Amino acid sequence: MINSVLLISNIGRVTGSLSILGSFSIIYMIISDRRRKLGQPFHRLMLLMSIFDILHSAAIVVSTAANPKESNVEGAKGNNYTCDIQGFFMMLGLAVPLYNSCLNTFFVLTIRYNVSSQQFRKFELVLDAIAILIPLSLAIYFTASGVMAPSPIGVCLPEGDIALWTIQSLLFFCFIICIVSMICVCWTVISQATKMEKYTNYSTSRNTPHRGSRVNDDKKRTIQQAVLYTFAFIFTYAFPIMSIFYITQEDEAQPPLAIRILFIIFYPLQGFWNFVFYVRPGVQYVIERSPDMSYLRAILEVIFYPESTVSRRRKSGRRRRSSILRSTNRVTAASDPAISLFESNDSSFKEIYTRGLEDCTSSNEVGGVEISAAELEAQIQQDAKIAEVEIIEEDIEESKLQFQPKMKPRRLSLVHI
Repeated sequence: MINSVLLISNIGRVTGSLSILGSFSIIYMIISDRRRKLGQPFHRLMLLMSIFDILHSAAIVVSTAANPKESNVEGAKGNNYTCDIQGFFMMLGLAVPLYNSCLNTFFVLTIRYNVSSQQFRKFELVLDAIAILIPLSLAIYFTASGVMAPSPIGVCLPEGDIALWTIQSLLFFCFIICIVSMICVCWTVISQATKMEKYTNYSTSRNTPHRGSRVNDDKKRTIQQAVLYTFAFIFTYAFPIMSIFYITQEDEAQPPLAIRILFIIFYPLQGFWNFVFYVRPGVQYVIERSPDMSYLRAILEVIFYPESTVSRRRKSGRRRRSSILRSTNRVTAASDPAISLFESNDSSFKEIYTRGLEDCTSSNEVGGVEISAAELEAQIQQDAKIAEVEIIEEDIEESKLQFQPKMKPRRLSLVHI
């Protein structure tokens, strides 16, 4: 028994330290680029989730050292007060899965229902209140009730059926939100990609194969990201739910050793998974642009030099939107009776456009979606407007930066955060 508790506590210290390092890295990346990132809901939610994860992981790293000496637990050096403090931060750590659910809600609202960042501010304050006040209230209540005691995983947690069912219900609720939201996101991305494939099939741009492949790549990457988030959440909180279910249903004092080891391996790693998924898109982009660069160097560049990655993305995005505008102008000219584009010598363009309009008029179905010629023209015009607005916004932002006083960017160190 003593050896198993010592083993579990040591494993928790390692995985908890990895989680703290990952959360610190996320905080550093957001604070060092705060002028750009703090204006986006995704980064604000990640910042708050990382802060709570550090508090929660620190309580796990302390492990049995906070247990009362009279508990006869291996490595116990504390008292009832230290046990209460540790239990308080463990309960406060429930804000991490709640913020994870807030992120899932953000993904669904923005991807499925096209809610903008400004519109999401109305929901963000409510989500922040839920994610903070519920764990804080539970932590205060159980600490004031004096039910904190050493648990089978080496940390102090509240005892009693009420505490167990409360924690289990909260985790299960977050678990359901994660699964449902990721299914919704994947379904929406697949549906939109199908429509875009239909649209690009009739596009008059000579870069049609490249646009079609880009749509497929975006679809695959979004689905991969959603699947990774889902599996990380499953591995993180499946074993705590299993442990609580085993105790409440089997009337045992503690779950089997295998479940406890898996519990302490995966449960503290939430901050580490958050870091991996947070830097993953940037690392992939850097590797694509510089295939000879190692993954370690790419990770360091994404962490410590985010401006270079953003600058390269803006340049590539500007080139892509410019190509959309050029192709859109060609389609608009072809659809306008006042412009006799068909009198030109571009036979391939005429053939593609004519065939596209004929097929659209016949209402061919791809994945159950019908696209008419009018809808195609409306979609093209909408893409053109979006591209023009994005280019204008970037020009305004760049002009503002030119008139701002040049200051040496202040870089924080991971050691001093």
